[in-house]
Amino acid sequence: MNLHEFLVAPFAYEFMQRGLLSAALLSVSGGLLGCILVLRRLALMGDALSHSLLPGIALAWLLFGASTIALFIGALLAGLLTALGSALLSRLTRVKEDAAFGSLFIVFFGAGVALLSKLPTRLNLAHFLFGHVLGVSSDDLQLAAAVSAGDEIVAFYLDVT
Repeated sequence: MNLHEFLVAPFAYEFMQRGLLSAALLSVSGGLLGCILVLRRLALMGDALSHSLLPGIALAWLLFGASTIALFIGALLAGLLTALGSALLSRLTRVKEDAAFGSLFIVFFGAGVALLSKLPTRLNLAHFLFGHVLGVSSDDLQLAAAVSAGDEIVAFYLDVT
C-alpha cells in the first residue's frame, strides 16, 4: 500500500468528503467556543450543558424522526431548559448555581439515556453522543456551516480571536 492509496484514495467517495468537511467546520467552531469557555472559566459548565442536551434529542427523535432541524431544536430546548432551571433553582433555594447546574445535568443526562434505551431504533447510543462521520448528510453540512459561521461572528463580537 503506497502513500496515495492510504491518504488520498478514501476521499474519492462523496461520504468521506462530506465527513472531512464537517469535521473541519466543526473543529474551527469547537476550537473557538472552547477558547471562549476556557477564558471565561466556563469549560466544565459547557461540558455539562452539552451532555444535558440528550433528552431533547431523544424526544425530538421520538416525535419527528431523524430530521436534523428537529434534533437541533430539541437539543436547543433541552439546553435552554437546563440553563433556566439551574438559574431558577439557585435563586429560589439556597443551592449554589454550580451545584444546581450539576444536579440538573445529571437528571437530564440520565433521562436522555433512559429515553434512548426505549427508542424503537437499532442505532447505537454512541452515534447520538459523538455523531457518525460516515453518515453526514447535506443538511448536516449546512447546519455545521451555519454553526461555524455563527461562532465566528460571536468570537469576532467578543474580540476573542
